[in-house]
Amino acid sequence: MISIIIVAIFFIGSAFFSGSEIGLVSLDKHRLKHEAAKSKSKKR
Repeated sequence: MISIIIVAIFFIGSAFFSGSEIGLVSLDKHRLKHEAAKSKSKKR
């Protein structure tokens, strides 16, 4: 019974970690796009 709880906690933890990692990556890409747009407008 305890092993099932440990597996559940590990599964939820890994799912949360991967989800937050994907969120951080998408946020970083969005910021890079924003920076690129700013630099393009400066050149004009």
